[in-house]
Amino acid sequence: MNFLQLVRMDAKLIWDGTKAHRERSITKAERFAAFEDFNSRCITEFKPSHIHRFFDHLAESGLSNNTINHYGAMVVKVFSWATNEEYITHVPKFKYRKVKGNKRPLYFTTSQIESMMQFYRNHEAYQFMEHYMTIGIQTGMRIGEIRKINHDTLFLDETGGYSVFLETTKNGDSREVPLNSIALKSVHALGVDIGKHWDSKAFYKAFGQMRAALLDNDYRYTFHTTRHTCATILANTVGENGESTFNTDIIGKLLGHKDLNTTRKYIKTKQTTLRTMVGTLRKEQVVVTSPKAQIETHPQATQGDLFGLVSVH
Repeated sequence: MNFLQLVRMDAKLIWDGTKAHRERSITKAERFAAFEDFNSRCITEFKPSHIHRFFDHLAESGLSNNTINHYGAMVVKVFSWATNEEYITHVPKFKYRKVKGNKRPLYFTTSQIESMMQFYRNHEAYQFMEHYMTIGIQTGMRIGEIRKINHDTLFLDETGGYSVFLETTKNGDSREVPLNSIALKSVHALGVDIGKHWDSKAFYKAFGQMRAALLDNDYRYTFHTTRHTCATILANTVGENGESTFNTDIIGKLLGHKDLNTTRKYIKTKQTTLRTMVGTLRKEQVVVTSPKAQIETHPQATQGDLFGLVSVH
């Protein structure tokens, strides 16, 4: 059995998440199999050197190390499945490509958000984009998930507010995403049945022109950055005791992450949050050996809504 035969035979079992993710993975697998003699090579005959040569080929084709590592993840997935099925004894131990620094900004700042929203309000043809951005920031939903919002997926939850039921998500599980009043207003502005009114060309053109005008055409910024923004807002919302109001586990559940390490990558800690946290330590009295040991202190002002946005409830 060769690599691609296994992929085509067990694709739905290897990638048991969404159909779109599975199709992207199969496309990567086909490119892998088309390299050199990989399509005729038995799956038991692959060594790390074969995979490293494929990576070199991708790099020569202009792909970034980050993208190449996505191919590596596909390779691991297939060989891991082959190991579980006892076609092979182990996964080839190849090396991923080094990625320097964080290649994608973790979040949009308050001033960036305000500028982006104003940009879309001032362009009649792009005004719809303000609502997509708002839903993304206020819920952390992926654009593919936002497009699934319609009269059938919207429902009144046990709190009396509206939520969106996503039957299938990227990780293969269903989840319910609550909408606050700001997000709900934007859903109605887009006509509720969002997928019906979806225009891919207009969406990406509008985002690209905003990015060129306000973000130095930095391609690291994508709509997915709204998910990072949502997570960062919630993680940096702290109470009077200096502790985060929402822990990583809860934020991960909102975003639909199975692995908390993924959630942690989404979150960037603001210096103002750290300042608020250490400020709470001033509530405690400091004891020293001097008779003048008692030092009176006052806590700093508590951290409010760090980004000036309404938190998701």
